Amino acid sequence: MLTMQPDAQKTIIVQEAARILRKGGRYAVHELSLIPDDLPPEKVADLHKKLSKSIKVGARPHTISGWSTLLTEAGLTVETTQTAPMHLLEPSRLIQDEGWRGAAHFLWNLLRDKKSRTQVRAMRTVFRENADHLGAVALVARKPQEK
Repeated sequence: MLTMQPDAQKTIIVQEAARILRKGGRYAVHELSLIPDDLPPEKVADLHKKLSKSIKVGARPHTISGWSTLLTEAGLTVETTQTAPMHLLEPSRLIQDEGWRGAAHFLWNLLRDKKSRTQVRAMRTVFRENADHLGAVALVARKPQEK
Protein backbone atom coordinates (compact mmCIF):
# COMPACT_ATOMS: atom_id res chain seq x y z
CA MET A 1 0.00 0.00 0.00
CA LEU A 2 1.30 3.38 -0.96
CA THR A 3 -0.49 4.83 2.07
CA MET A 4 2.11 3.18 4.31
CA GLN A 5 5.04 4.83 2.50
CA PRO A 6 6.58 8.24 3.21
CA ASP A 7 5.66 10.81 0.55
CA ALA A 8 9.10 10.71 -1.11
CA GLN A 9 8.90 6.92 -1.40
CA LYS A 10 5.36 7.12 -2.83
CA THR A 11 6.74 9.35 -5.58
CA ILE A 12 9.62 6.98 -6.33
CA ILE A 13 7.29 3.96 -6.48
CA VAL A 14 4.80 5.64 -8.81
CA GLN A 15 7.54 7.03 -11.05
CA GLU A 16 9.07 3.56 -11.37
CA ALA A 17 5.68 2.04 -12.18
CA ALA A 18 5.19 4.70 -14.86
CA ARG A 19 8.68 4.07 -16.23
CA ILE A 20 8.22 0.33 -16.69
CA LEU A 21 4.69 0.51 -18.09
CA ARG A 22 4.31 -0.01 -21.81
CA LYS A 23 2.86 2.86 -23.81
CA GLY A 24 -0.88 2.72 -23.24
CA GLY A 25 -0.37 0.49 -20.16
CA ARG A 26 -2.48 0.97 -17.05
CA TYR A 27 -1.53 1.37 -13.41
CA ALA A 28 -4.20 0.86 -10.75
CA VAL A 29 -4.05 1.76 -7.08
CA HIS A 30 -6.52 1.17 -4.27
CA GLU A 31 -5.74 3.31 -1.26
CA LEU A 32 -7.02 4.89 1.90
CA SER A 33 -8.04 8.49 1.22
CA LEU A 34 -8.72 11.61 3.22
CA ILE A 35 -11.96 13.48 2.56
CA PRO A 36 -12.80 16.16 1.66
CA ASP A 37 -10.03 17.44 -0.61
CA ASP A 38 -9.83 20.72 1.32
CA LEU A 39 -9.24 19.11 4.72
CA PRO A 40 -7.30 21.57 6.93
CA PRO A 41 -3.59 20.68 7.36
CA GLU A 42 -3.97 20.29 11.14
CA LYS A 43 -6.76 17.72 10.62
CA VAL A 44 -4.60 15.86 8.09
CA ALA A 45 -1.73 15.75 10.60
CA ASP A 46 -4.12 14.56 13.34
CA LEU A 47 -5.49 11.77 11.13
CA HIS A 48 -2.00 10.67 10.08
CA LYS A 49 -1.00 10.49 13.76
CA LYS A 50 -4.10 8.53 14.81
CA LEU A 51 -3.81 6.10 11.90
CA SER A 52 -0.10 5.54 12.43
CA LYS A 53 -0.58 4.92 16.13
CA SER A 54 -3.38 2.39 15.65
CA ILE A 55 -1.86 0.58 12.65
CA LYS A 56 1.67 0.67 14.13
CA VAL A 57 3.06 1.82 10.77
CA GLY A 58 3.42 5.34 9.43
CA ALA A 59 0.16 5.81 7.52
CA ARG A 60 0.02 8.91 5.35
CA PRO A 61 -2.98 8.76 3.05
CA HIS A 62 -3.62 11.55 0.56
CA THR A 63 -6.83 13.22 -0.44
CA ILE A 64 -8.39 11.97 -3.66
CA SER A 65 -6.91 14.90 -5.57
CA GLY A 66 -3.56 14.22 -3.88
CA TRP A 67 -3.54 10.65 -5.17
CA SER A 68 -4.49 11.89 -8.62
CA THR A 69 -1.71 14.48 -8.57
CA LEU A 70 0.83 11.84 -7.56
CA LEU A 71 -0.09 9.80 -10.64
CA THR A 72 -0.22 12.72 -13.07
CA GLU A 73 3.12 14.12 -11.88
CA ALA A 74 4.63 10.75 -12.82
CA GLY A 75 3.38 11.26 -16.38
CA LEU A 76 0.24 9.15 -16.16
CA THR A 77 -3.29 10.15 -17.12
CA VAL A 78 -5.95 9.30 -14.56
CA GLU A 79 -8.87 7.67 -16.40
CA THR A 80 -11.02 6.40 -13.57
CA THR A 81 -11.56 7.36 -9.95
CA GLN A 82 -13.94 5.43 -7.72
CA THR A 83 -14.60 6.03 -4.06
CA ALA A 84 -16.19 4.01 -1.28
CA PRO A 85 -16.71 4.38 2.47
CA MET A 86 -13.91 3.11 4.69
CA HIS A 87 -15.32 -0.22 5.89
CA LEU A 88 -12.10 -2.12 6.39
CA LEU A 89 -12.39 -4.42 9.43
CA GLU A 90 -16.18 -4.23 9.51
CA PRO A 91 -17.66 -7.75 9.69
CA SER A 92 -19.73 -7.47 6.50
CA ARG A 93 -16.74 -6.14 4.55
CA LEU A 94 -14.47 -8.83 5.96
CA ILE A 95 -16.88 -11.50 4.72
CA GLN A 96 -17.20 -9.76 1.36
CA ASP A 97 -13.41 -9.54 0.95
CA GLU A 98 -12.37 -12.87 2.45
CA GLY A 99 -15.47 -15.06 2.18
CA TRP A 100 -17.04 -16.86 5.13
CA ARG A 101 -14.14 -19.22 5.53
CA GLY A 102 -11.46 -16.50 5.39
CA ALA A 103 -13.43 -14.29 7.77
CA ALA A 104 -13.82 -17.17 10.21
CA HIS A 105 -10.09 -17.87 10.02
CA PHE A 106 -9.34 -14.17 10.68
CA LEU A 107 -11.70 -14.12 13.67
CA TRP A 108 -10.29 -17.39 15.02
CA ASN A 109 -6.80 -15.89 14.92
CA LEU A 110 -8.03 -12.78 16.73
CA LEU A 111 -9.64 -14.89 19.45
CA ARG A 112 -6.32 -16.64 20.04
CA ASP A 113 -4.09 -13.55 19.99
CA LYS A 114 -4.86 -10.81 22.51
CA LYS A 115 -2.25 -8.40 21.10
CA SER A 116 -3.71 -8.63 17.57
CA ARG A 117 -7.24 -8.34 18.94
CA THR A 118 -6.29 -5.15 20.77
CA GLN A 119 -4.66 -3.69 17.66
CA VAL A 120 -7.63 -4.52 15.40
CA ARG A 121 -10.01 -2.93 17.90
CA ALA A 122 -7.86 0.22 17.99
CA MET A 123 -7.76 0.39 14.19
CA ARG A 124 -11.52 -0.09 13.90
CA THR A 125 -12.10 2.61 16.50
CA VAL A 126 -10.00 5.09 14.53
CA PHE A 127 -11.78 4.16 11.28
CA ARG A 128 -15.21 4.52 12.87
CA GLU A 129 -14.50 7.73 14.80
CA ASN A 130 -13.10 9.37 11.68
CA ALA A 131 -15.51 7.94 9.11
CA ASP A 132 -16.37 11.44 7.88
CA HIS A 133 -12.75 11.99 6.85
CA LEU A 134 -11.60 8.53 5.73
CA GLY A 135 -12.55 6.66 2.60
CA ALA A 136 -11.27 4.25 0.03
CA VAL A 137 -10.26 5.34 -3.45
CA ALA A 138 -9.37 3.34 -6.53
CA LEU A 139 -7.66 5.10 -9.42
CA VAL A 140 -6.73 3.74 -12.82
CA ALA A 141 -4.16 5.69 -14.78
CA ARG A 142 -2.75 5.11 -18.23
CA LYS A 143 0.67 5.80 -19.69
CA PRO A 144 0.18 7.94 -22.78
CA GLN A 145 0.79 6.28 -26.17
CA GLU A 146 3.24 8.96 -27.27
CA LYS A 147 5.73 8.58 -24.40
